[in-house]
Amino acid sequence: MAELINACSPEVINHMFDGCDDELATTPTPISRWNAACYNQGGGEGLGRSWMVTIAGTPGSGKTTLALNIAAEALRDGQRVGFLSLEMDQRLVRRNLAAIVSGSSAKHLAGGNKIFDGEEAFRAAQSLAKLNGAALWVNEKPFSNAKDVKDAANEMVSGQGCQTLIVDYLQLISAPDEESLFKQVTATSMWIRELASIEEITAIGLSQFNRGTSGNRDQRPTMFGLMGGSPLENNSDQVVLLDHSRYTRDHETAKTWVLVEKNRHGPTMEIPVAWDYRTLRIREAYADEVTADDWP
Repeated sequence: MAELINACSPEVINHMFDGCDDELATTPTPISRWNAACYNQGGGEGLGRSWMVTIAGTPGSGKTTLALNIAAEALRDGQRVGFLSLEMDQRLVRRNLAAIVSGSSAKHLAGGNKIFDGEEAFRAAQSLAKLNGAALWVNEKPFSNAKDVKDAANEMVSGQGCQTLIVDYLQLISAPDEESLFKQVTATSMWIRELASIEEITAIGLSQFNRGTSGNRDQRPTMFGLMGGSPLENNSDQVVLLDHSRYTRDHETAKTWVLVEKNRHGPTMEIPVAWDYRTLRIREAYADEVTADDWP
């Protein structure tokens, strides 16, 4: 060992530590405890570059809304964000994101054909680009062909310089049966992970649960219930689940737990969160809320 250390010249040692003073680049989430659990490239501030993060939930649990809240945080941070939607059209993505950014009612933004014309909320979202250079790229229409998805992702990242890429959601990429779905999810998660690593971006893939997990609303979900099997979990730096077993909703407010179930860069944890379905915003629950008798 002494010979090895002595063999390292000062120039080599300096080269090894080049870039250690570079400014940290992360994708912040709206949940402070989640950000703090992101070590290494995350620096305790958010999702790190080169990471693949999988967010899973049952249909209607809010995984797309959570992803849009992360996109809003990235835009506030001055980032270029690619949102590749395989389910919603561009107008709905933009409407929901405008509500989150501005704090306006999503229902109020939905009226009429001119969905954004003259709306203060949309101007608030657009103003981010003028203030800090942020930009959002969304495919115009949903599609599911694997080649189209890959081409669109490459264009958002390599062509448009997006630092954060969100794919909503992975199981919608075309596959005719369960066997090919497993293979497709495996291949998709591998190339998303490779893209994140090569381009040094933060990649976020949304996922459904398998039928057994989705069908049992009384049981806490685990990452082993991801639809498509273990390769998706294996390729992920983090797996984050929305707990349907403790989800409650009262009018326009909902309560549940975000489960950081896998974390290669820090601790796992359960975080209580509250949804405001009027503005589509999510926030970490306050301590007095969680200790109340009605918290799930």
